[in-house]
Amino acid sequence: MGNQSKPDIAKLDRGTLFCQVRSVPDKDRVYRFIGTTAIRDRMGDEIPLDGWQFDNYLRNPVVLWAHRYDLPPVGRTLQIKKGKTPDGNYGWVFEVEFAPEDANPFAEQIRKLVDGGFLNAVSVGFQSLKSKPIEESEEELEKRLEENPDLRPGLKFEKKELWELSI
Repeated sequence: MGNQSKPDIAKLDRGTLFCQVRSVPDKDRVYRFIGTTAIRDRMGDEIPLDGWQFDNYLRNPVVLWAHRYDLPPVGRTLQIKKGKTPDGNYGWVFEVEFAPEDANPFAEQIRKLVDGGFLNAVSVGFQSLKSKPIEESEEELEKRLEENPDLRPGLKFEKKELWELSI
C-alpha cells in the first residue's frame, strides 16, 4: 500500500452556519445551502465573502459528513454562487447533490434528515491564507461584554482556500 497523503486537519479552519435549506425544483437529490456569510460567527470570527479561493475545491467538490475525511463523501457541490440569505444578507450558496442511495446509504440517511428538518446547518472547512485579529470599536466592545463577556473577538479571514463543505 502506498503512502497516501491526507489533509492536515490541524490546519483546517471551520465556519458553521445555520441556514434555510431548499431543494432545487426539477432536480432530484439537489439542495441549496448557504455555506458562509460575512457575519461574525459564534466563535467571534469573520469570513468575508471576498478572498475565497474555490479552484482546487471545484476539482474535487466533496460534501462531507461533519468534517469527517475518513468517510466517503455524502455529496458533491455542483455550483457555488453569491446569493441573498433569508435575513437579507449575502452569502456563498452551494448547490449540492447527495450521493445515490445505492452508492452511499449513509448519504441517503443524511438527505432524509435534511428533508425532515433535523439537520439545518452546514460548515465550510478551509485553510486560512491571510488573517488578522478583529479590532473592536468601543461600541462593539460594550455590546459584546453585555451580551457575552466570555466571547473574545476572533480573526478576520481575509484570504482562504475552501477544502470542503460539511453537513
